[in-house]
Amino acid sequence: MKRKFVVTTHLPEGGAYFIDQVARTGHLETVIFQMLPVGRKGLVRLIRWPYACMRELYWQTQSFRSRRLMRLGRFLPGYTLEHVVGHRLNDIRRLARRHGFKLVVTNSINSDPAALDALRHSEAEFLLVQGGRILKPSTLKAFKGIWLNGHGGYLPQYRGMHSEYWALKHRDYDRIGVSIHVLVVRLDGGPILQRSCISYDPREPYGDLLLRNHANLVSTYVEFVRRLAERPAGAGLSGFELIPNSPVGPCYSAPAGVDMMRLAATPAGEVR
Repeated sequence: MKRKFVVTTHLPEGGAYFIDQVARTGHLETVIFQMLPVGRKGLVRLIRWPYACMRELYWQTQSFRSRRLMRLGRFLPGYTLEHVVGHRLNDIRRLARRHGFKLVVTNSINSDPAALDALRHSEAEFLLVQGGRILKPSTLKAFKGIWLNGHGGYLPQYRGMHSEYWALKHRDYDRIGVSIHVLVVRLDGGPILQRSCISYDPREPYGDLLLRNHANLVSTYVEFVRRLAERPAGAGLSGFELIPNSPVGPCYSAPAGVDMMRLAATPAGEVR
């Protein structure tokens, strides 16, 4: 039986859980694990802005991340300690042995011959993107099937980064959510397949709202993948409503002059 899915990820929070849940459908063919090296620009930042880099290092330390990862378990059914600690390469290899999928480790899915060969020779129907680099057009062409992406914002209004922040800034409280969409060359620009929003509480710390929306993204993505797994092979996206994605509109980036770590403790209603 041909398997339906390839996953490419750099293992954001909930990444091990996502891989495990996709593998449990019995249709996971390959995982392309992106290591995301620091690179030349990252070294320049380290030299120029050591204080900022130390804060980022603290944000990414295993002990700090583990607390956030454990809190994800409040929102994701079947989330276990294995998914908390499963953010190292050896843990992904353990999942690969258990579920029998192929694992490709790369520093760049856009240029690594092994990763591109895995895309070209894959017989899967769907490639599921869960974090990682922006993909080049040549990379998208390498895979014969359909690319899907889980975006942590409500499309088409909130393309780009920090979608929750921009929704709060615009007082758009009914559009704090996530979207599953077809991935195309234009950033967050493909047809939308599913959207899901979370409730808004002005007293909730902004960091907790981020965590709830990220759990919303992972659970919405997993449920959509399960629906795909139940369909006949070769059905593609037939029968799904494709919501048009506006070709115009802003694409947001990190807010200038905002300390995102300090903002995490700020009540959502005070985010400006």
